[in-house]
Amino acid sequence: MTLQQYHDKAMTTNKEASDNFTDSLLGLNAEVGEINDKIAKWCRQGIMSIEGDKLVFAATSDAETAYLRMALAK
Repeated sequence: MTLQQYHDKAMTTNKEASDNFTDSLLGLNAEVGEINDKIAKWCRQGIMSIEGDKLVFAATSDAETAYLRMALAK
């Protein structure tokens, strides 16, 4: 799927409220907040750490690291 095809498909679910920049910005902020919350929780639990500008997983296997990355991406 090309980026244009994705955009066209995504816009079929566009609601009038999403044309409002403030509403869109608040929605984006909420999504970023969810990611930040997960990172903070995992850092407290020792699952990951922040080293410079990198997130470092304390996983014991490649499979566990892949699972954590996927969980963060969702």
